[in-house]
Amino acid sequence: GAESEADAQEVGGIAGVWMNSSEQSPVTFNKCTFDGELKANGGFVINTNKFGNLVCAAYKTNGPGKLIIDGVEYMQTTNGVTIDGVSLVETSENLVVALENGQDVVLANDVKIDPAGMSNAYGTTGINVKNGQTIDGGGHTLDIKGAGGTWDSGINTTGGLIKNITVTGSFRGIFINHNSSHSEKVVLENVIIDGTTYTISCDQGTNNGLEAKDCTFNGWTSYAKTLGNAKFTDCKFGEGNGYAYCRPYAPTEFIGCEFEEGYRMDPRAAVTFKDCTIGGVALTADNLSTLVVISNIANATVK
Repeated sequence: GAESEADAQEVGGIAGVWMNSSEQSPVTFNKCTFDGELKANGGFVINTNKFGNLVCAAYKTNGPGKLIIDGVEYMQTTNGVTIDGVSLVETSENLVVALENGQDVVLANDVKIDPAGMSNAYGTTGINVKNGQTIDGGGHTLDIKGAGGTWDSGINTTGGLIKNITVTGSFRGIFINHNSSHSEKVVLENVIIDGTTYTISCDQGTNNGLEAKDCTFNGWTSYAKTLGNAKFTDCKFGEGNGYAYCRPYAPTEFIGCEFEEGYRMDPRAAVTFKDCTIGGVALTADNLSTLVVISNIANATVK
């Protein structure tokens, strides 16, 4: 039985720990399964997220050895676990360190940064993506506290892929800041931005573009023309922090998007809509004014 929290981290379906002291002798599991339930007495929590339920923990926190489960390579490092070279992060500290080291990351659980303490060159940010890394939220939430100023953000990015994550808590959700030593397209997949005022924004860029698919943006969405072309596919737009508004200054496509009733758009550049709805009603040239403000409706086209 577990007598401490540390003991509970040595409970596994096949092995409690794996010996990672030698890179010449990886520990390998092939076609092994465990369908039972792992328990520890004393109310201690078993961590089963890192290596499935087959084995619970590495013998050393930074040993050079590998654990291979059906061809997937795991390594335990000082800053957490890597899966096929991608950092599995459980804490805000591990998340920041992995990104600062240029690594791709996947969240093992919800992560709160409280308070945010990094810079996006305009204000405070929770994390920086400087080298085109991938952030995979794994369906979890990134909650940023202490970033409520006008230029503050949850994620500051100069390019790369962000997916399967909910971003909340900061004034701006994702701040696109291409003007850096690294600059590429920002791609969002299955991203929910809620509980912020601005969802995504860009006030300077190098025309590398934005592409979002299967995302939800609740709040005020706006970006400078230097973002380049933007494309939203199968995305939802709604109210957040009292705003349900979009003001694109860059050419933008909306394909299969849903706009909440009462949502308004003020396009300062050419925008096109295809197979979109407003308040559940198909958006057409005849009812375009229910979404787009009259003063700039000439910039909008329904295909």
